[in-house]
Amino acid sequence: MPQMSPMYWLMLMFYFILTMVFLMTFIYFYYFSISGSCNINMIKHQFDWSW
Repeated sequence: MPQMSPMYWLMLMFYFILTMVFLMTFIYFYYFSISGSCNINMIKHQFDWSW
């Protein structure tokens, strides 16, 4: 069995992170398009609370 090169793993990690970021962005916008503006204020309040 041939050993995989570090470059291969680097590309794999890169594509994995890219896919995760894309998914998170998609879910984020999808969630906001469903919930409307009142939920945005709630999340803003939550962020203020966490800070």
